[in-house]
Amino acid sequence: MESWVLFTKNQTKKNKMRDEKKNKKYFDIIRVLLSQVLGTDYTDIQVEDSFIEDLHMGPAEIADFIQLMNEKGFNIDENIFNEEVETVGELVEYLVDNE
Repeated sequence: MESWVLFTKNQTKKNKMRDEKKNKKYFDIIRVLLSQVLGTDYTDIQVEDSFIEDLHMGPAEIADFIQLMNEKGFNIDENIFNEEVETVGELVEYLVDNE
């Protein structure tokens, strides 16, 4: 039993580290693409930023961002911005969960 518990804890740590790397990777990609669409420095974009309230993105900018994401190989449906994604961090989670 003890070895199973240790194995499980070890796997959980590995999975968490893997997810953190994926989160960082996706966050970096999103920041760069958003900076291209918005004409801002990527370092100004934070994980907690709301696309509409903080980044001041309207429908045209969101559509341009989605198109750019899709050109880079991501399969993003514009409806996710109406239904489940409001912040940069939520988009990162969406991408990790739908990998």
